[in-house]
Amino acid sequence: MQTNPAFFVALVVGSLMLVAVCFVYVRHRTFGLGGITLSGLGVILLGMSVWRSIDVSFDEKGMRAKLNQVEVVATEAKDTAVKAQSAVVQTNQVVAGLKTTVEVAVLQEKLKAAGLYAGASDGHFGPTTKAALVNYQAANELPQSGELDERTKRVLQVGSTAGIVR
Repeated sequence: MQTNPAFFVALVVGSLMLVAVCFVYVRHRTFGLGGITLSGLGVILLGMSVWRSIDVSFDEKGMRAKLNQVEVVATEAKDTAVKAQSAVVQTNQVVAGLKTTVEVAVLQEKLKAAGLYAGASDGHFGPTTKAALVNYQAANELPQSGELDERTKRVLQVGSTAGIVR
């Protein structure tokens, strides 16, 4: 959001003038001519600073004013939320992929320990890993699907490997 520096100067100076007038009034219980003038200038400066961000229009229902700054901030917030949501989806996909890779590497290590897999524990569920899994299933009287089903996971003592079905 880019805003003209004059907006902030007018806003700050106008606010300070009004605060000064309120302080003098509370302290002395009188405005005096200087206080009225100072508060008038403060209101004018505040009005000038805010006026640039208000779009005033007239139609058959009367005068309408919409705050441009609010719309700009809301639009930016919506755009940021959409980008954040997209980033979360991408991150979840990456994490799921990494989780599967790690789980396949653990499976490969278990098959190596059983003497059925001689390849690298690279986390890739390729034909060599599948063949080793089929051999493990056959040796342990399990259905020889080449897929890491719940029963095979229990016998192999492998944790959750959701998504490893080849």
